[in-house]
Amino acid sequence: MGDDDRFELSGGPARTLGYAGTDRLDGGAGADRFVVGLGRNLLSSGLASLGDRFVFGSVDDRRPGGQMDVISNCTPSANRTDLRGIDASSSTAGVYEAFGWSDGTAKGHAVWWRPMLLGGLNLHGNADHNVVARSASALRDLSGFATGDVLTSAPERQHAQRDG
Repeated sequence: MGDDDRFELSGGPARTLGYAGTDRLDGGAGADRFVVGLGRNLLSSGLASLGDRFVFGSVDDRRPGGQMDVISNCTPSANRTDLRGIDASSSTAGVYEAFGWSDGTAKGHAVWWRPMLLGGLNLHGNADHNVVARSASALRDLSGFATGDVLTSAPERQHAQRDG
């Protein structure tokens, strides 16, 4: 698999992998897990979105500009964009650092979103100290969005942040 692949899911939960090239991943009615790879990916959670997860493991999986990934049919509070596989600070070897949230402006080691002109939003991220977005995804067909829709730290860290 690789360049210009199309995968469609139907039925129950599935795990779908995107590879290099332009991939189109369409989820079905179940709770799907999309593991996003290099290249431009067009991701759709399907008609009956029941907890799909869009998993990114590298800042290189999410490029800004015309090559950014596009997620559509996303249901806020039901679907999650998972950035936990990305170290927010590549300068500290051997130490995992989670992304922080910015107020909508570019910031180092953070994620933020900006509305798009025709609806939806662009989700940006930066894994170094400067203020230039290194990664981005476009989320379309949204009726609402909250920071809880994006997973930014390891599960035990998120649990500790909620309880602490």
